[in-house]
Parts: sequence; structure tokens; C-alpha cells
Amino acid sequence: MIWMNLLGKTWKNTTRVTIQLKRSKRSAMENNWILFAIQFGMGVIGFIFLGTAIGLDISLKRKKKKCTQLVPAVIVDIERVSYTSTDGIGMTSWFPIYEYWYQGNRIQKRALTGTSNQDFYIGQKVKLYLNPFNPNEFYCPEEKRGFLIGVFYAVGSLVFLLAIIFGIITTLLQVS
Repeated sequence: MIWMNLLGKTWKNTTRVTIQLKRSKRSAMENNWILFAIQFGMGVIGFIFLGTAIGLDISLKRKKKKCTQLVPAVIVDIERVSYTSTDGIGMTSWFPIYEYWYQGNRIQKRALTGTSNQDFYIGQKVKLYLNPFNPNEFYCPEEKRGFLIGVFYAVGSLVFLLAIIFGIITTLLQVS
């Protein structure tokens, strides 16, 4: 009897409530897709960082396996590479240029990995490991390539872990 009275007195309000419930269900579904998209995006970004770290790590290990000939080298120049991102943020990288002698040939090669700080100086003596079958291929143990790989591993793992945690929390919230 009370229900009928309520229904009779507030029929228009009841339909509004029904419409609001339908809208809230729709927005909850939209929120689920948004949360899924965020979680998926974080997982993809984490996967990309981890994949990059693994690729760089494998590349460095292969290079160390091939480059076994120790030679002394001198940094004869430092190449400064500056660029500006689309956001207007300026970046500068410093690439040492090594000079070394191998089998009577003088070779000058630029480092593959640059640094954000000028960690090397002209005239600095370093040790390089060359590939004896291709003296243009080398690695310098003093370059911070291992640190770069570690950063990619850390960022990738963290973002991927956050995506998993976010997914678990989202699932628990939907169940309850």
C-alpha cells in the first residue's frame, strides 16, 4: 500500500531514478573499460621497457664475448649532440671519440652510448676491448651502458608490477 502511494505520488521521480540507475550502470561499464585500458597501457609500457633492457643486455653480452682484444685508447674529441623534444625540452648527450692503434692502423671511433654529463675529457686514457676480426667493433668498460640497462629493467619491472597490482585491485573492487 505504501509502495503504491509512493509510486503514485512520485512516478516522475521514480522514472528519473530509473534513468539515473541505467546511466550509472553505463558509466560503471565505461569506467571498467577505462580502467582496463589504463592497466593494459601500463602493461604494454612495462613490457616495452623490459624488452628494451633485455635487448640491450643481450647486445652487451654478445659484444663482450666477441671483443676480447684489449687495447689502450685516448679520447681525442667529445661530440656534443643536442636536440629538442616536441615539448620544447632540450637534451644534450656527450659521445667520446676514441683513438686507438690496432695492427699498425690508427682508428678513431665514436662511442655508441652517450652520457647526459660530460664524464670523459679529451686526453683521457681508457682501455677498449676490440673484436680481433673487426677492429671497428669495440666496447669500453668505463661507459655507463650497464647503468642504462639497469634503469630500463627497473622502470619496466616497476610499471609492469603496477599494472598487475592495478588489475588485481580493479578485479577485487568489481567482485565486492
